[in-house]
Amino acid sequence: MRRLARCVAVAAALAAAGTTAGEMPPSGLAFVHVEANVGGASGGHLALRVDRRVYNFQFQTDGGRAGAGAGLLVLMREDWDRVLFRYSTLENRPLHVASIPLPDADLARIRDYFDRFYLDQQRALDELRAARDDVDHLETLARGRATVRLRGAGLLDPGRRGAPAAAALRERIAERLGPAFLTAAAERAAAGREALALPLGDVGIEPERLRRARELLAEQTALAALGEGWDLAPGAWFADPDDRPLAPEQRARLEAFGVALEERVLALLDSPRPDRGFALLLATARRLAVARSLDEGRLVLLDPLPDGGPTVSPEEVGRHREELAAAVRLAERAWPEERRALLVDPLDEIAYNQLEERAARYRELRDALTSQGGLRLAGGPLIPSRARRVAVGSAGVSREALADALAQARARRDRLRATLAERYGYDLISDNCVHALAAGLSQALGGDAALRAALGIDRDPERALGFIPRVFFAQARAGVPDGQVERIASYRERALEALYRSGRPAAVYLRESNQLTSTLYRHRDEDGSFLFFTSDVVWPRPLYGLANVLWAFGDGVVGMATAPFDRGRRLERAAQGVLFSAPELVFENIRKGSFDAAGLERQR
Repeated sequence: MRRLARCVAVAAALAAAGTTAGEMPPSGLAFVHVEANVGGASGGHLALRVDRRVYNFQFQTDGGRAGAGAGLLVLMREDWDRVLFRYSTLENRPLHVASIPLPDADLARIRDYFDRFYLDQQRALDELRAARDDVDHLETLARGRATVRLRGAGLLDPGRRGAPAAAALRERIAERLGPAFLTAAAERAAAGREALALPLGDVGIEPERLRRARELLAEQTALAALGEGWDLAPGAWFADPDDRPLAPEQRARLEAFGVALEERVLALLDSPRPDRGFALLLATARRLAVARSLDEGRLVLLDPLPDGGPTVSPEEVGRHREELAAAVRLAERAWPEERRALLVDPLDEIAYNQLEERAARYRELRDALTSQGGLRLAGGPLIPSRARRVAVGSAGVSREALADALAQARARRDRLRATLAERYGYDLISDNCVHALAAGLSQALGGDAALRAALGIDRDPERALGFIPRVFFAQARAGVPDGQVERIASYRERALEALYRSGRPAAVYLRESNQLTSTLYRHRDEDGSFLFFTSDVVWPRPLYGLANVLWAFGDGVVGMATAPFDRGRRLERAAQGVLFSAPELVFENIRKGSFDAAGLERQR
């Protein structure tokens, strides 16, 4: 949890700060090998860059979005600059990039395949989420509570009616669609939900009917919010963390975006799509947030961080206050430029969503530091979706019928988990990031023969230890013309090179070769217990590795005495130190040290 909190917090604060290690060509295909380090991908990692988008498969457990019972390989689509910053700077890993000459048609096929794979996988993960919602729905009814947790319903407050902006939106709907439209639409949604109400007789409580009932309930809630003029719910919105007044051109862009949101609401109301309830709730809430921005003369946004998700405890936040404070200071410098860049003309929903996400991450960091509270965690793109429990009638369904339906829903959820594990399951040797990328490339290019002809690689990475990212990358780069393989140095390597250029290299090496006297690196528990850096030496590595093992053993002896007081943290650090120092005895380096916001700030 500590490492996850730190990565999320620092990435949120620094991703836009622009600490890049090198410049890449703006287009083309490239394999990216990320060298090993402690923590995730301790055996190295492999990614595929297509233009400036990076596709890579990452391990997710039960706590991730997948919600499955086993580890899954989940495809990520990320911006190259962020990937470069995370791995090269924060995680201090050198990167190797092999650019592959490829016809535009093949490049397009690869991009299209991985984009389709991403969407298909997300739909499968969403299906599992819906199955889990079915279980929650029925468990709630079985406990005698006739409510259901409705995504997006918490953005608006039924107890706060008559907001001027909400009234203006209702008048616009009446002008365009007729004064009785909202009432008639709400009656239709209620009638549809009544037809799907429990009990369902001989049909049974089917998942499709449960979900359709929730969709209609969301639509009914959105129509009630529009018809009764509900205002934004307290806690669902926040003001610009810097509280700066809107510039005239920013007001103009928000006014135009507000009109576009009204058109979005009108289009959804006139749409036949069955799942429009959440989209209506979100568009309505965003329209009210824009109106509040214009009224108050400052940016007001919806909170996209998920409610009920994983959090870092106040105690854990307190242990890392220095790093958190540095991250907040860096975010304070980055946010004004981000806000200026995202309040573009014309402002669209994509840029506005990025405003919501980045402002919310900045605010969460600052609030965790100043309020002595916890820190909410969230990875990937975020969309405001604050939930609220909404009443749903049970229509007197028998306890026996509910128990049977609940058993079926749980069985269906478990089957979906098993299916996801079979399709996307992770195994270190036989199903890792290398296998997934190789299989995807084979599918994209039309088969194994086409893969070998185009890229000179084999779809079966298990041959000749090709499942190891470093080995597979070496096989892939064998067919790359000279000059098209680039090594991007890690953050410590770049900083060391600058120190060497300043003079007295021997003195610099002696000082920076160990974590006790280094001016570049401050020890972090996540890196384990060690004394010497071994990533920049070869022949002395076993000797340094022996010193590291002995140092970690000594730390472990102290850790046995301190375990009752530090909950075993020193012992854990020592064990990790032994584990990652042992390969150094046979000339292999894994640990390279890593950096956090406080450490990077000291170097600026």
